[in-house]
Amino acid sequence: RASPARKAVHQSSQQWSEAGTADHELELPQQLGHAWLSISRLLRTVLYVLNLRTLLMCGAACSLVYICTHFKIRFTLNFDIVALGTVFPLVFGVQQAFTRREKALAMISALKGCCLGLYFCHRDWDVSEGMERAALLANNDTERAVLARRLLSRFLYAIKDYLVYVSDYDSLQEQRLLYNHEAAWGLRVAGPHTWAQGAPPRESNNGSVKAGDPSDLDA
Repeated sequence: RASPARKAVHQSSQQWSEAGTADHELELPQQLGHAWLSISRLLRTVLYVLNLRTLLMCGAACSLVYICTHFKIRFTLNFDIVALGTVFPLVFGVQQAFTRREKALAMISALKGCCLGLYFCHRDWDVSEGMERAALLANNDTERAVLARRLLSRFLYAIKDYLVYVSDYDSLQEQRLLYNHEAAWGLRVAGPHTWAQGAPPRESNNGSVKAGDPSDLDA
């Protein structure tokens, strides 16, 4: 017969193993979700390239090559066709990209200039001590100046974070699809009677509060 201490050790080890298994099962949806996300991106890229227009163009090109080879048709190809069909669109696209870049830089410079003007206004237009405010001009240590500088700095940093934000998802719809996949897997692993996944607690008839069912979220 096993002693009580040995039984306690066995129960604790079993609980730890069950907890580790549950954590591993909860990590599975994230790994499978990212794998499914990569596969869906690859399939979407392939389907974007292999559309009806590209298939018709490939079929026409292969047919013309076969006809010219079979009937021994020869002709001189003018380089202007290649220049107008390939080089000109490429150069035009690069030029438009640089134009958009310069326009964005000009707008960012104008925004920084407006913020600097607002800072000078809040720093120097302080009439709380009367119109004789010569001592307050060009003073960056006043309460208004410090508060304005802090708010404008936070505003500019927020714009910077928005412009250079990098996400693992191609779109918001893709992020929602992956989140729904992980949430469904977590509910299936943890069980339907836990409200840690987002179901709110509900009150029973006798006044006690018990865990809500995930189906309550639909209501």
